Amino acid sequence: MVDNIKIAEQKDFPQIYNLLEHSGLPVSGVSDDTGKYYIAQGTSIMGVLGFEIYNDVALLRSLAVCPKFKKSAIASKLIQYVLNIL
Repeated sequence: MVDNIKIAEQKDFPQIYNLLEHSGLPVSGVSDDTGKYYIAQGTSIMGVLGFEIYNDVALLRSLAVCPKFKKSAIASKLIQYVLNIL
């Protein structure tokens, strides 16, 4: 179902904003300049996880999954992927 998890590129942010807004999350301050954002992608963006680094601490900024994929463990996969690279 999830083809890959990758760091979001600038071209991905319109879809990220859309997903966050539809999830009731703020988009103010969301950009590749303010944090690291990873996306789970199939034929489209299925989920996003964003975080900010402060010294040796990571602060979770956003975590959202497209409603039709909520039972697909995408959030868990994103969290595990990011924890493995931190």
